Amino acid sequence: IPCVATLAASHLPAFTLPDSLSRLIIAADQDEPGLRAALQLLMRTHAQNLSATIWIPETKDWNTELEAYGAESLRARLT
Repeated sequence: IPCVATLAASHLPAFTLPDSLSRLIIAADQDEPGLRAALQLLMRTHAQNLSATIWIPETKDWNTELEAYGAESLRARLT
């Protein structure tokens, strides 16, 4: 699956959607900046009639989630 990491919530809304995009999964951190940025990208994606979903970790961010549950457990929960 092609992936892109913006590495900061401030970069997420500016992400350029590729023409070949048919579905987008936005993995947002569970904090105000991360959720706000994810919603901005979600609205822009929907405005272009593309399918998009936001995934939010149970912990504060995806790195903490990975450390707490391990790679296999996290993979199983996300598929």
